[in-house]
Amino acid sequence: MLSSGLAADCSLHSWIAGGRQERRTIVSAIGRVGRHCGPPLAYFSVFDFMAALNFNFEALGNPLLAVQEMAGQGTRLKWEFLADELGYYLLLVPLALVLWNWLKPKSPNFVTLFTLAGLGYLILGGLGAAIFGTALAATTDAYAQATGTEQQIQTELYLVLTSVVQGGIWDRLGSLLAALWWIGIGSLIRSQRRGLGWATVILGASTLLSWLGSIVEVEALQLPGTMVYLLLAPAWAAYLGVDLIRRPIAAVDQQPSSNGTGA
Repeated sequence: MLSSGLAADCSLHSWIAGGRQERRTIVSAIGRVGRHCGPPLAYFSVFDFMAALNFNFEALGNPLLAVQEMAGQGTRLKWEFLADELGYYLLLVPLALVLWNWLKPKSPNFVTLFTLAGLGYLILGGLGAAIFGTALAATTDAYAQATGTEQQIQTELYLVLTSVVQGGIWDRLGSLLAALWWIGIGSLIRSQRRGLGWATVILGASTLLSWLGSIVEVEALQLPGTMVYLLLAPAWAAYLGVDLIRRPIAAVDQQPSSNGTGA
């Protein structure tokens, strides 16, 4: 009877260990996909978007000129914004969860708050890219086929779409959530990986600058922050993914405070 109980106990532990190993394997596989595919997709989306604008940098700040440059390129925009959706947003979700799992012993409530902000940024950002990849692509194709008043209507639709997605979802809300996530998480990583922590904080500061520029409507603030974000975010994700696999972040032996805040 005792031997049967021991056998059952060993089987239970083996099953649990096997489940943990399977989860680690899945997370590792997702991490490899994100590390290898995310940054190239992100950079491709930026390059291809500029190619769709015929590398007319003036069109970046002029929606009327942008819709003229992108007219008839709906199929291209669908693929470009799919790359943006994956490269800048959705493929970072597993990384956000890994950071939460490893850093939460240090300050459970704050790490959870920062992670929720990060997940909000990633989900909203992906949603915005999905909207652009469908509605914006259809609008630019319709603009190419329209004339006169109909073309003016498509232009107005384009302006509304860019105002809602870029001005509202990405700039005003997404940038603020991203800043909270990266600055908060970066300040915690910094105690263990100083260089990586500062890089994360700088990335968060760039999105905060972009957010502030969008609020006060000062392009001299918003544009530099956005450019740093576009260039640094994919490189940060790739480096962090490699770093976490080679040297997993050690959980900090710090218990939550007596009031249960963990801060």
